[in-house]
Amino acid sequence: MKVRYNVFASSKSSEGGDPLFTGEREEMVTWLKGQRDVKGYVVTRSGSDGIIPLAQILMGFVPKFYMMDPKTEDLLPNGRHLRNGMKVLIADSAQRGKAKEMDQSWMRERLMRENRWCTVTELQVINNLTTFIGVYDDGVKFKRSNSTMDSWLVKLSSVIEVKIEETERYSEILSIIKTAFDASEEYAHKRREGDKNAPSTDTIAENAAKAILGTLG
Repeated sequence: MKVRYNVFASSKSSEGGDPLFTGEREEMVTWLKGQRDVKGYVVTRSGSDGIIPLAQILMGFVPKFYMMDPKTEDLLPNGRHLRNGMKVLIADSAQRGKAKEMDQSWMRERLMRENRWCTVTELQVINNLTTFIGVYDDGVKFKRSNSTMDSWLVKLSSVIEVKIEETERYSEILSIIKTAFDASEEYAHKRREGDKNAPSTDTIAENAAKAILGTLG
């Protein structure tokens, strides 16, 4: 069952009034970001009496006891399954904080680091230590250092992208395209120098297309 969220104009209206918006989490975040002023707005979750801090919603925080969505996410059993480009979240809820801890300055950094999805870059796995630079949706970066035994949740969309980039075919096609760009620059230079025998851009494009189709075949 999908969780639905309600947005109210104030805590008083949430006690009995109609919500300004009702929908799933991603829909709610999109709606909130489209509002000019969200001051005073409160968010509740269906089946819960508590109010969710707006900062938690707008900055992409997940709850301490967040459960993976098997339709869009998967579980990596340990750090050896991580790859650069994957979008991940630490799976162990014990390592994530609670939303109310945002009010404590000494805990805020932990929530910013552990309770948000980040993209893996500069990954290193050495013995029992996994380190990488986590890049978050707002551009903030944190160095992550974890036991290699720690498990991670991963967005399936990022896994697909990583697998594509790791394939031999991707590398071959990328090389062909780079060669075509280089040839195009060389053609432009030769034409400026008055070399009428330089291959045309059409010829370069045709050769690249044939090479790519040969790879796909």
